[in-house]
Amino acid sequence: MKVKFTKIKNNHSRLRDDVIVGKAKNPPQVGEIFFMTAAPKSKTASLRMINTSKIESVDDIENGWKFTTKSGSVYQVVTI
Repeated sequence: MKVKFTKIKNNHSRLRDDVIVGKAKNPPQVGEIFFMTAAPKSKTASLRMINTSKIESVDDIENGWKFTTKSGSVYQVVTI
């Protein structure tokens, strides 16, 4: 599914972008990591991979989900 991944809150800078558009096979699920792919930031790369730490809670929102990870980060994923 095509998704828009939005950082709401986190305590690190590894993500590099606040919003990423890409593809995910599965919606966020408690006890799992969220994983998605997107177009690369570098011209020498072929793919960008994004993953979170384990998900602690998931709330349904319009067209998607808002979730909190074990590290305390909060993200939103909507289908587009």
